[in-house]
Amino acid sequence: MIENTAGQGSNLGFKFEHLAAIIDGVEDKSRVGVCIDTCHAFAAGYDLRSAEACEKTFAAFERIVGFQYLRACISTMPRAPSAAGSTVTTAWGKATSATIASAGSCRTAASTVFR
Repeated sequence: MIENTAGQGSNLGFKFEHLAAIIDGVEDKSRVGVCIDTCHAFAAGYDLRSAEACEKTFAAFERIVGFQYLRACISTMPRAPSAAGSTVTTAWGKATSATIASAGSCRTAASTVFR
């Protein structure tokens, strides 16, 4: 399982292109899965603040990495600017779920992106 990073310091994995490159380097791709952490994605510059922005972000993931690798999505986005983050994990299986477990508008966007 490969999880995206927030892009702090010299870490790789904060761009979807990094995840795709890591997957390309694996010989047996049947053993590869990706977990998207929405807080990490947001910190790395992927906009998740509206349904439209979330839809664009996950469309980019599909184009660059591919939903066939998406196994989980962890929401650690704060529900309000002053609130502590909450973590909700959803298993995707083959990434065909109509709902993403995420704070705010990503739930709605996913029903469009993952149809």
